[in-house]
Amino acid sequence: MYLFKKLYEQDVAITVSGILFIIAAIALAGSHLDAKPSQSIMTAMVWLLPVIYLFRIKYNFSSGEKLQLVLGCLLFFSALLSFFSYPEGVDLKPFRTFWLYLLPLGLVPVLANLKVTKEWLLTILIISGIFSFAVILKDLNSGGVRGWRHGLPIPYGVISLTTGLLSLIFFFDRSLNRYWRIALISTFLLAFSGTIWSQTRGGWLYFALWASFVASVWLWREASITKKLVALVVVILVATVLLQLRPGEIVQDRIKRAALEVEMYIDGKAAMSSTGQRFDLWRVAGQVFIESPITGSGLQGFISKRDEMLANHTIALFENLKHAHNDLRWMASTRGIVGVLVLMFVYIGLLRFYWRKFSYDETRIYGAAGLTVVCGAMVYGLTDIFMSLKITIGYFFILNAILIRLSEQELQSR
Repeated sequence: MYLFKKLYEQDVAITVSGILFIIAAIALAGSHLDAKPSQSIMTAMVWLLPVIYLFRIKYNFSSGEKLQLVLGCLLFFSALLSFFSYPEGVDLKPFRTFWLYLLPLGLVPVLANLKVTKEWLLTILIISGIFSFAVILKDLNSGGVRGWRHGLPIPYGVISLTTGLLSLIFFFDRSLNRYWRIALISTFLLAFSGTIWSQTRGGWLYFALWASFVASVWLWREASITKKLVALVVVILVATVLLQLRPGEIVQDRIKRAALEVEMYIDGKAAMSSTGQRFDLWRVAGQVFIESPITGSGLQGFISKRDEMLANHTIALFENLKHAHNDLRWMASTRGIVGVLVLMFVYIGLLRFYWRKFSYDETRIYGAAGLTVVCGAMVYGLTDIFMSLKITIGYFFILNAILIRLSEQELQSR
């Protein structure tokens, strides 16, 4: 009777976990198509996923799963600590974003109940790439530009790039048949089109860094001079052709404009440009950090200092800009040294984990994928607050949870 009861509970836990995983997959793929509904699903997941503990309480989590649980909680409590440090009142509405740091509390046990397969992840990536390209079609149909029909152009651009790069990484997985590989290279092209269309310079920077690093490693390991020369000629030809097409023109114009805006800002002439706005927001963040370096001043403290500097004509900002457009500066100003250290711990902890996975042949591809996700978050955070937006927090944790589960599962089965 006891054995029957345990088997029944296990079956129910697996069934419920499967349903909850589908919801998480919908949120992950949907984040490439439309920001508002996907963020709503992610927020609901924080409260919905822990229902799995009603069907199975005890878990033997792997080291990677424990790491993600700890990192999520640390991020949440660092936000909680600083959020209530502002003495003149607390606005609870913005804090709803930071509940997403607790997403692993339900997501990790859900995945632990399932035999997650590589094909599940690849299917999600392929659907995500299609959704990224659909945004371009929606924009063109409505006369919009750079991902406005998505709702959040910058997050749209960077998550499209990460999805595209992961598709490219798995394209080189020789255990997959040609149909999977054709679908994955097509997904890369679709998602990368979204990155170009979004005009997100942080995404372009990361692609340049990622491609340069991968190319350097390949050139160093490849012994054939002929293959190196052929690859070099192909890259030069492809780059030359692309630069002459409309996407290439968009990239060139955007980069030239950024360089001009930096020059004009230095001369005091372009504070109201997108680049000038970032520089002024960074100045606000710096002032807030100087005044409250330990736990920061929370969102209200940042807004208060921004308004004060605007009134003094120290800066020139659009009133709708309410964050620092830089992860480290935003953490430093709103959460102080505590928040910065926690963010560094998140990055270092995950990088170490994925580097270890990269050292094993069985999990090398998951290690490469994980390193791409984490390094991407670090670079994206140079020009936006990747780790403080609902859509990117949810994307980051869902993707990492799946990669961690797949890599740990692969080693356990060997």
